[in-house]
This record gives sequence, structure tokens and C-alpha cells, in this order.
Amino acid sequence: MVKRTFLFSLISKHATMKQIIYVLGLVFGVGEVLAQPGIEWQKSFGGSDFDEARSIQQTSDGGFVITGNVVSGNGDVSGHHGNNDFWVIKLDNLGSLQWKKAFG
Repeated sequence: MVKRTFLFSLISKHATMKQIIYVLGLVFGVGEVLAQPGIEWQKSFGGSDFDEARSIQQTSDGGFVITGNVVSGNGDVSGHHGNNDFWVIKLDNLGSLQWKKAFG
């Protein structure tokens, strides 16, 4: 009699493909889920109207430059020129706002 491994003992010869995929996902997916990094920080920028980020790039100092469009003229947005401005903000590596500029 051939000795079965744990994985194959979970899968009987009458198992459906869905059950096999589920078991394989549990066995091989658990380590992947546990290895995911945690959130270091999260921030929200903008005002009370429709504002959106279009690009986020990490800078050489570990911070971030975020570009997008702003319609708001309040909140974090200052120097708003009109209906739909291009907005650039610079964050440090901890997510603190270093500077911002609206182009309209």
C-alpha cells in the first residue's frame, strides 16, 4: 500500500475539481496571505468636492509625489484657480504633507 501525503489524503478520488482547487488554495495560499505587509500609514487629501489622484510616485528621499485633479477650494487645497485644476502634492516618508501646488 502506498503511503499518502497529507495533501493527497485531503483530496479523495471522488472530489470535484472545485473541492480540489479549494484545498490547494488553502494549503498554498495561507502562507501568501500571512506574508502580506501591514499598512504603514494612510492619508486622505483634498477638500469637500470631487478630487482625485492620477499618479503616485515614490521619490528618492522615500517620500511621494502625488498628482491629480481638484475641484475643491477648501480642505487641503489652496491656491485653487477655477473649475478643474491640476494638483501636485509632496509627502514625506511618513505621509506628512511637505508642500502642495494647484495649477489652473
